[in-house]
Amino acid sequence: MQKSVRRRVVLVALLGVLVLLGVSLYRQLHVGWFLFALRHDYPPKTFVTVRSLLDKAERGYPLCAKEFETVTEYAEHWHPGIRVRVLTTFFYLADEEHAERARQIAMERLRDRDWLVRVYALRSLYHLRHPEIYRIAQQRVADPQEHERVREWAQRILSVSKR
Repeated sequence: MQKSVRRRVVLVALLGVLVLLGVSLYRQLHVGWFLFALRHDYPPKTFVTVRSLLDKAERGYPLCAKEFETVTEYAEHWHPGIRVRVLTTFFYLADEEHAERARQIAMERLRDRDWLVRVYALRSLYHLRHPEIYRIAQQRVADPQEHERVREWAQRILSVSKR
């Protein structure tokens, strides 16, 4: 009699743990994204759009004019993660027509309030072969008000130029 009661208690306890685990996973996977979107006003569609265009550019496929226009629209997005993805997309632009506009956007983002965006703007200018990238990097290294990571990446760009 004692064994059957113990088995029932153990089975009920295991079932309870499984139910709690299932509820926790459900809330993380479904409700969590919803709450994250509400709390951060971060539409996953925006991120997915920019990320898919970044993936296309990374694989070496050229962006058409409409896709490039979509990317440039997000360069002013309020979320720094989106702005960073846009600048990362510029790393892979082979089309000189788009590269000039990308250089302009990267130059504008050098004045961004978020230091990570400024790092990626600097890196974008390097990848886009901006004619004055070394002068810009020297200014960033010499600026004591600039964030240390931006100065660090500017120093990396300058060290590459010395090779």
